[in-house]
Amino acid sequence: MTTHDDRPPTGTAQQYGEAAPAAPAMPAPAAPATGPGNAFPATATGVPLSVFAFGFSLGILGLIDTGILSGCF
Repeated sequence: MTTHDDRPPTGTAQQYGEAAPAAPAMPAPAAPATGPGNAFPATATGVPLSVFAFGFSLGILGLIDTGILSGCF
């Protein structure tokens, strides 16, 4: 059954001769917000910072592994 299927499920009131309840009215779709500041969500995710931190630490560990940097600072 899809979300837009208005038929009642099997084994309900229609099976026993009762009137089926009316389907609730669908609300009107919300209009998109306009104006400045609506292109991105109010709070950003931490993914770019996490990817940068992982790459930076991988680079430092690679420099230590090659001997360009010493392991003790």
